[in-house]
Parts: sequence; C-alpha cells; structure tokens
Amino acid sequence: MQGTVPKPKKKVVKKGLGNAKTRTAEQAEQAKQIAQSMLDNFSEGTVVCFTDGSCQRNPGPAGLGVWICFPDGTQKEHYRYLGEATNNVAELTAVEDAISLVLSKEEYKNAPIEILTDSQYTSGVLTKNWKANLIPA
Repeated sequence: MQGTVPKPKKKVVKKGLGNAKTRTAEQAEQAKQIAQSMLDNFSEGTVVCFTDGSCQRNPGPAGLGVWICFPDGTQKEHYRYLGEATNNVAELTAVEDAISLVLSKEEYKNAPIEILTDSQYTSGVLTKNWKANLIPA
C-alpha cells in the first residue's frame, strides 16, 4: 500500500468518557462529539477506520469490530467471531479486516487510510516497529 497516513491537525483528548457499560448519556454525547471532531480533522480523501478486537479470557472466544467512513460519506460496519484467540490477535485482525475492506473498493485502493484503535499494542506494531507476537489459536 502506497501513500502516507495523514495525521490529525490537533490532538483530541479522550479521557473521562467511561466505558460502554458505565457511560452516562452526557459521556456518550461527549464521545460522539470527539469522534466527529476527529473525523473533521483528517485530510480530504482519507478513509477513516475505527477498529477493535477483544476476547473473553486470554486466550478465549474472540471477535472484532470495524467501522469505516469513506470520503464520499458512505459507512461500512463489519464484525466477526474469530473462535479461540488472544486479544492481540483480535486487535490486529480487526486492522487487517479494515484494510482488506477498504482495498476491496476499487475507488479507494490508493486513498490514505487512518486507523483508529484503542490498543496500545496494535498502535506500537503499526507505528513503532514493535514485533507482532501472535500466538496461533
């Protein structure tokens, strides 16, 4: 994949938003506004992908979710069950699925892609040359 990954114009603070189980209506609205602000800060023509992977126990039953916003405004949701896997496998596989989904659309094969993840491990593998230490299921 060629091209550079654009950086957001400004850093967005994402603390104090609770989690999906405990988030208040006010925190949910704040999270929505922060997400929209992030989307507004990417370069024109950028495909934005939010990715997440998880498992119960580690390793354990695992799954992933992906949400993609294409430059034309269309959106794609994707999720799947992975079977028995580690959290790291689920997180990295979510990114792999997101990139595959983007590349499956001919008009976006050369578009810059911004991957947003809550995983420090995945971020390190993608941007800091960390070794992907994956244990096969």
